[in-house]
Amino acid sequence: MRQKIKIRQAQLDDLDAVSELLRQLHDQHPWRDSLKEKAEATLVEIINHPRRYLFVAEIDDAVVGTNDLTIVPNLTHQLSPWGMIENVIVSNQYRNLGVAIALMQSALDQAQREGCYKVELISADYRTASHQLYQKLGFQENAKAFRFYF
Repeated sequence: MRQKIKIRQAQLDDLDAVSELLRQLHDQHPWRDSLKEKAEATLVEIINHPRRYLFVAEIDDAVVGTNDLTIVPNLTHQLSPWGMIENVIVSNQYRNLGVAIALMQSALDQAQREGCYKVELISADYRTASHQLYQKLGFQENAKAFRFYF
């Protein structure tokens, strides 16, 4: 039997679950308990940002996935904004159940409601399974990403 996936926007009490998911995504940069107050303040800022959507996926009331959509105002494309999706992760034990598709579709639907002319995401070269998912959803690989880290 297929499990029911519920997608909603994150709330402050999702911090620990989202943090655990992000550890699976970026295990080399987990925040420690010493930063918990800052993490709480950051999550409040994200939740209160008018064009930022931190989605979580739930199965049986457990947070099992997340992604983060930011809508960016724009002066080109007839002033249509664009969206950026970041930090897409589904818990290891809940993969291949449709969670990532549901999360991504929620972000794409929100971007469309906001009038975005495009949505971008950047995925690490080695995440080939993720690339296949993004292509299945209609994303096209048509640019080269450049990053500057501090």
